[in-house]
Amino acid sequence: MVYKKFSFIIMLVFVTLFINISTFADDVKININGKEIYTSQSPVIENGRTLVPLRVIGEDLDCSVDWDSNTKTVTLNSGSNTISLIIGNEQINVNGKVIFIDSSPKIINGTTMVPVRAISELFGAKVDWDSAAKTVLISTAENSVNDNSDETIVNDDSEIITEKSPETTTEITTEKKVETTTELAVSKITLSNANVKIQKGDSLKLTAKIKPSNANTKIVWESSAPDIVSVTQEGKITALVDNAYAVITATASNGGVYDQCEVTVEKAGTKIILQNHIPEDYGDFRYDGTLSSKVSIKSVKWDIEPNKYRETSSATVYFSGTKEYDYRGPQQSSACSVGWKLYDKNNNVVDSGTMYSPAVSVGESFTKEIHIYDLEPTTYYLKLSNTN
Repeated sequence: MVYKKFSFIIMLVFVTLFINISTFADDVKININGKEIYTSQSPVIENGRTLVPLRVIGEDLDCSVDWDSNTKTVTLNSGSNTISLIIGNEQINVNGKVIFIDSSPKIINGTTMVPVRAISELFGAKVDWDSAAKTVLISTAENSVNDNSDETIVNDDSEIITEKSPETTTEITTEKKVETTTELAVSKITLSNANVKIQKGDSLKLTAKIKPSNANTKIVWESSAPDIVSVTQEGKITALVDNAYAVITATASNGGVYDQCEVTVEKAGTKIILQNHIPEDYGDFRYDGTLSSKVSIKSVKWDIEPNKYRETSSATVYFSGTKEYDYRGPQQSSACSVGWKLYDKNNNVVDSGTMYSPAVSVGESFTKEIHIYDLEPTTYYLKLSNTN
């Protein structure tokens, strides 16, 4: 009986995906073996997929429900059977077997809402959709066999259903039906990166694409040197030391195929990241707010040179651009200006200044370089701006 109840629970966790509406669905009902199920949180329909409260359904059918806030995992237990669902994840685990669904569980108004898919053939339940009443109709094999039974005993080998009445006692023994499914093996795995270069403390998320895309499998992530580059079972890698090397392997649990990514951990050094989208125009404004001149910056590049005797570096930043406007006329030859600031990871300004071009007329191009000194081995962010 426990097995049937658990199969019934799993079937419920999928069936409502038959409903294709959108938005909140106060008028959508769930009917189980002729009994309408009521919940405090109404079913919700998103992108054509219906979400129902998992805890209410689970507890209504005598199935314990546990919540792990650290991993955002909901676990249902019934006897020796367990299913686990992770919020935002399109995989569920049924007694150790991974099954993919096309919509992930969510938390809505503090309630765990679960998408359901019609898997009646897998779990032996019959599911119908009454469009006129907007009701999901669910009937189980248990309901059809055991409508009038007072007691059911289940052992490992068979199901003994004892029907009792004032007149007669009838014992019916049926072999337990064991349903099997054929898993579709993975033929190929392709990682999002074949090789990457990162620095100590940096993290990067790798993704794995499988073929065929509907194969039921779990991707197992491993690092050849976990003390150098760690990897989570979601594919997130983190460099733990510098100037080292490791190989990340993603293997399909179903089929045994794999792909690898070579990770080179470079020695920590100074990095500069430009915050602007080049090419971009910058103006020099007079005190009254009118535009004095305008320049189009075509490219910004830089070289970083470590200092020989200190753990710092110097940067040379190269600007190239074209003068676009001068309020005194196109033939006027004068310098263009662009402001710049250098920020650290905490958004603190560590240096700033103004880039002045050579004297140029409208339409003339130029190159100019600036120098930034005493940079620590970390990441900086360069931002350009107008001047006045």
